[in-house]
Amino acid sequence: MAVESFSSAPFAIEAWTLSYVEKRVAKMAKSAERVGGNAPRLVVGERFTKQTFSHVNDFGEKVYISREYVNVQVEGERPMLKGWKPVANLVKVGDFNVIRSSSGLDLETYAEKVNVCEHCGTKRRRNETWLFQNEETGKLKQVARTCVKDFVGMSDIDLKDLERWAKLTGEVGSPEFTTGAWAAANYTDVLTYMAATAAAVADCGWVSKGKAMECDRPATAGYACHIYNLHQNPAARPKGDTTPRITKEDFEYAAEALAWVRSKLETADSNYLLNAARACQEDVVLSKLEGIIASVVGAAYPRHCKAREEKKAAESQVSVSNHVGEIKKRQVFEGLTLDSITVRESDFGPVTNLWFTDAEGNIMHWRASGDREDAWGVGKTYNLKATVKSHWVNNRGHKVTSVSRAVVHG
Repeated sequence: MAVESFSSAPFAIEAWTLSYVEKRVAKMAKSAERVGGNAPRLVVGERFTKQTFSHVNDFGEKVYISREYVNVQVEGERPMLKGWKPVANLVKVGDFNVIRSSSGLDLETYAEKVNVCEHCGTKRRRNETWLFQNEETGKLKQVARTCVKDFVGMSDIDLKDLERWAKLTGEVGSPEFTTGAWAAANYTDVLTYMAATAAAVADCGWVSKGKAMECDRPATAGYACHIYNLHQNPAARPKGDTTPRITKEDFEYAAEALAWVRSKLETADSNYLLNAARACQEDVVLSKLEGIIASVVGAAYPRHCKAREEKKAAESQVSVSNHVGEIKKRQVFEGLTLDSITVRESDFGPVTNLWFTDAEGNIMHWRASGDREDAWGVGKTYNLKATVKSHWVNNRGHKVTSVSRAVVHG
């Protein structure tokens, strides 16, 4: 298999994304080796610091922060297959083709062109095609994805590696990549994105992509992307635009949610939470992970916070309720408020369960024979003379005192 060298134009990325880019290029290197090509190389250049806009404070002043960038460049080789070299991968999105290419060729005529297969000639819709260029004549040939193996004699594994190669070289060679816009769009700061999600939820509530199809509110994941992009590039915000800005409180909430979900990597109790924890382990997130990360802020973490508050409330009740009276001793209990009363049938006739709370929050239970619902009023306060039957703890951890032979006293 012949090869052809290529080199991307130098471009700048934020320094904290460098490790992710290195992993990406290393993965591509393995793919290149499997198809007989030399591994792509990442050339790391100088680092520099740049002041970028962060937010507008409470006084209406613009706040800028320092961000560290690093210049990088990708070099490598394209595979040559049977005298044809792949120069572009075309993916149909709506009425247009997304062109992934680093060949340097002007392929804009293919952006709105109906995809066809010039290898088999079958006329049908083509969602994905490849452009190959003859190394001798320079002629371009469009081949459907399903015909690529037949056209150049590739195996399934080779085709998978070729697709990975095209994804890297296509993104590296795109103008968006070389200007740095590609990095902003694909290497999204996960904390800032989660803060943008918090702002979106505060504005429109949590809306899943499925629910968005049934209502007039935008899906939270997409809305958060819009808020994120305006935060990263405030100059793009139209005059009078009402899109919410990311606040300090949004960042604080996002930091709490991120720390929580990352802690679930080893203790997740569901596949969803495990996948969310994995998605949030990196400091960057690709677009295909935006939905699950948005759901952490919009749904999973709020549920966790609610459960945590309910647990605290239950624990506070446990600390208030204590056992009262001495078992088998008959005594008077004053100021008991009837919280609930239920009647059920048993083998020996109806049984009434009455639940009381005294002024100190202690819970008392009386299981009386017969239907006594009409004789008692929920919310009313009584003084009871009764015998303490037992002390026990219910399934919520509350201490309960059960009594028998109770009568209203005084």
